[in-house]
Amino acid sequence: MRIIRKSPGKRTTGRAFFRSLEFWHLFFRIVLIVSLIPLAVISFYNHASADDYAFSNYPHHAWEATGSLLGFFQGCLKQLHWSYTSWQGCFTAVILGTLDPVAFGDSWYAAVAFITFGLLIVSNLVFWRTLFGRRADSQTQRRQRMLADIAACVTSLVMIQLVPRALDMFFWWDGAVNYLPFYTSMLLLSAVLIQIYREEQLSAPKLVPAAILSFLSMGGNYATALVNLLLVLSFALFLLVRRRRGWIPYLAILVSGVLGLAVSVLAPGNGVRMEQEGSYGTGSLVQAVIHSISLAGQSIQQQTGVMLLLLLALLLPFFLLLVREWDTEETKRGNDFWSLPAMPVLLLFFLIYAASYAPTVYVYGDGGPMRVEDVRFFYMVTFGAVSEFFLIGKVYHALREQACSEVPWLSRWVVSIVAFIVLFTGMYYVLPRENRETLTSLCAARSLLIGEAQRYDREMKERAALLNDPATDGQDVVVKAVSERPYLLFLYGLELTEDPDYWINRTVAEYYDKKSVTLEDINLEAPE
Repeated sequence: MRIIRKSPGKRTTGRAFFRSLEFWHLFFRIVLIVSLIPLAVISFYNHASADDYAFSNYPHHAWEATGSLLGFFQGCLKQLHWSYTSWQGCFTAVILGTLDPVAFGDSWYAAVAFITFGLLIVSNLVFWRTLFGRRADSQTQRRQRMLADIAACVTSLVMIQLVPRALDMFFWWDGAVNYLPFYTSMLLLSAVLIQIYREEQLSAPKLVPAAILSFLSMGGNYATALVNLLLVLSFALFLLVRRRRGWIPYLAILVSGVLGLAVSVLAPGNGVRMEQEGSYGTGSLVQAVIHSISLAGQSIQQQTGVMLLLLLALLLPFFLLLVREWDTEETKRGNDFWSLPAMPVLLLFFLIYAASYAPTVYVYGDGGPMRVEDVRFFYMVTFGAVSEFFLIGKVYHALREQACSEVPWLSRWVVSIVAFIVLFTGMYYVLPRENRETLTSLCAARSLLIGEAQRYDREMKERAALLNDPATDGQDVVVKAVSERPYLLFLYGLELTEDPDYWINRTVAEYYDKKSVTLEDINLEAPE
């Protein structure tokens, strides 16, 4: 059964519509939107935690004192200066951390999830539209955009629903901005590099923003910085090997990235932090590389579950359709994606992914906190989907003479069976008590339906009312521990304690102008 090609000027009606690309384009968009509804609702019950107060302290007080954006940004720069000289060199991440919505007031924190989900989906859309876009007639370009939208919807669904811990990546501002923007910058940089490769040139109005993006993308955590740098380097080497023109823009973007990384690495604050926290890593670059490759392989094995494979399998017929529609003239010239040897390309993807482990392994001896695993999962999904597309193209062009003129996988029966398997597997994952947090949207829906998120919100608002009370300024304040701890909203291990000198207690006290803040009850054991 083949996908019906809609002719210009004709309407696709009846049964044919359900076999058309238009239907699947609409279907996946609706699925993505519906999956976001419980996540959007639960975001209104979200509240700031831990580092949110630390990095927005100066901007918050500047905003309270002046009520102007100028004063607010002066507070941001003050925080950046302190962090760069006294704690860490990740200058872009610090700047983003100071833009925390809570700086304008507790009620603004609901905007966090809308920003993070929007950033992820839009960047996926830009990347896939750029990758799939080829110069063609308007009808073909429209079909290419629809196929790109399908790929963006499916990969976004996979990332949102199966991310190891959605709280860190979508609902906690300071946790998200240290990683998510730098993953999205990888997608945007890749889109620019693909455009350079196709056009063999890049105008100054496009090159300058690309170089700035490269510079800023290296000012985040070192795991994503290394991945982004290796990606740009790989593109540049590819052009040199192919002796293609247009390598100078790649070089400019690469140099800009190296400068950004140097500014981050050479920050005085890095040394201060290392003295306070110490280093528990391998101490050897060779050992770090070997251990990183080992951890990367283990991570892929652990995170490649049935749901992930089934969702990526849904992309197969659409990838094949795009491969068939692309102009093959580039193949004849030997300059396109498909002419590359399969194993080196797949190995390169794996090694770039493994590079994300190197910084944490070298310094701490392990994979780092869970939020680093979250962004690595995003890299794995993107590299996996691109590898899937690459292999389909390789197989198709290798068997072009025998290739059929239809897309046999896109039968309503096959799609129905796959949908049933996805539903069945989803029920298997979600119904058992220990798996209720497996799919992010279902986790949010459950928390809302049983009133957990609402009760948590009420308790946190009571705490905020006490902390915002001017009558308690300069005093010792004792707050109650929350009894409800939603998986998507409550940060276990980063809550206030009974010790007023604990760093979170001191940060919250300074943020709200209190002498000290302590917790009345510290029964905060994480769920099994």
